[in-house]
Amino acid sequence: MVLFPNAKINLGLKILRKRPDGFHDIETVFYPVPLCDSLEYIYTDSTDFQDDLTNFSESAVKKLVTDSGKPVYFSISGLPVAGDPSDNLLLKTLNVFEASFGLKSGVRMHLHKAIPMGAGLGGGSADAAFLLKQLWYDHNEPCSFEELVQLATAIGSDCPFFLHNSPMFGSGKGEVLTKMELDLNKLQIVIIKPEISVPTKAAYESVVPDDEPSRLLTLLQAPITSWQTKVTNDFEVSVFKNYPAIAEIKKKLINMGAFYTAMSGSGSAVFALFNRNAEIDLSPFNDCFRFHKEL
Repeated sequence: MVLFPNAKINLGLKILRKRPDGFHDIETVFYPVPLCDSLEYIYTDSTDFQDDLTNFSESAVKKLVTDSGKPVYFSISGLPVAGDPSDNLLLKTLNVFEASFGLKSGVRMHLHKAIPMGAGLGGGSADAAFLLKQLWYDHNEPCSFEELVQLATAIGSDCPFFLHNSPMFGSGKGEVLTKMELDLNKLQIVIIKPEISVPTKAAYESVVPDDEPSRLLTLLQAPITSWQTKVTNDFEVSVFKNYPAIAEIKKKLINMGAFYTAMSGSGSAVFALFNRNAEIDLSPFNDCFRFHKEL
């Protein structure tokens, strides 16, 4: 089975308050974009590590185990993935699913990363959510979809969105979702990520919460040409101060004629929405990760 988890952008992001559990209440609009990882997995009963290396020669294979001891053979290629494989959200997903419903066997997985980490694009959450949903299908849907969404919150706050994978207004920690009608298919999207990454924890520690409601749903119903001054990301004030190179990317994209540009999540990626017929020169960003496609 091959899955293609896609990235997301945030259209506006309001930090309302810090919660007793240490997280923050937010308001944002999640929108899926066609920048995708690929995740290949198969079930295996083999406990012989060497037998499970055949199709995973692109990078070193790590032998892990689920909480119940089932083997997990995991390899990664593509863009760099920081951290120990045992801390990857994919293993957490297997454990969360197994704890509730069991797992019919061990798993071999290969993840090819195309969504950069530390970008605010939700790549890790997307990988986890796509795997969780497919496990649900593979095990004959052992719970309702609504219960699956609740299970996803135990993996990550953005994971419930990727189970729906359509435009959603997010509140709470981002896991309380309301479907909304928003179609950007007549536009081009550009995503630029500099080499620097913004630690999510540090971004939240630097932001100043504001209890004033965002009015995002109303603002996004207005013409896109009005969004730039009204649909804002609260992280930008502190992140741009600490990382002026990210602010400079946004400035360049605005000067190139984007309808709307903003940082996604807590950064460091900046996205821009252009008219479908616009001619876009990305050479000013040759030292950055670049993505350009029609929505």
